[in-house]
Amino acid sequence: MNSFRYLLTALAIALIALSSCSKHKRPSRHNGEAPYKPEWVDMGTVVNGKKVYWATCNLGARNPWEYGNYYAWGELKPKDSYTKENYTYKDTPATLPLTADAANKAYGGKWRIPTKADFSALFHLLSNDDFTFDLMGTLKNQNGEDVKGVKITQKATGTVLFLPAAGYYEGERFRHPGYEGQYWASEFSRTFEGQPEAYASWFCEGDCNMNSYNTFCGLSIRPVCDE
Repeated sequence: MNSFRYLLTALAIALIALSSCSKHKRPSRHNGEAPYKPEWVDMGTVVNGKKVYWATCNLGARNPWEYGNYYAWGELKPKDSYTKENYTYKDTPATLPLTADAANKAYGGKWRIPTKADFSALFHLLSNDDFTFDLMGTLKNQNGEDVKGVKITQKATGTVLFLPAAGYYEGERFRHPGYEGQYWASEFSRTFEGQPEAYASWFCEGDCNMNSYNTFCGLSIRPVCDE
């Protein structure tokens, strides 16, 4: 009887551990984005005289709360591991051409990876009284669970833009999901200690800004398009 009780106790502990670990398990991938047609929202951001519209979902996602796919800078498809050795985009242009833009490859037209200026215009809404800007707000997923991320709400219309805190990949390590968000920008940053880096927006509980990341890392992409 004692052995049976010990077995049940061990099984219960294992199930609890499995449940806690699965909360941020490796997200499923959508390798073929087409023929998905992205939806967008108008948050009033204008860059160089053009209005910029933001996709409602990350590239590879179908709902705003989904993490979507992860991409190395300049690569067009997600993969299982993100290392220096398997990184295939060797150019270092000041700005990614559309031929190396995963958002444009997936959706065509004027869809593209955001620029630093696009993100700057979006983050400027943090000080705009017409918007509620929550650096770590929540959106409920299909199971009614709260997903954390940047949540921007236009007060007059109720329009919401949500960027989940999807973390990022370095090698096969899935880092900081639910705590940070890293989204590629289209501009090259620098070469540091022999390793190329590109700009990406970064946010956590108390801050948002632009950082440089190794180009081989797997980050999220939130597509935009111009008017």
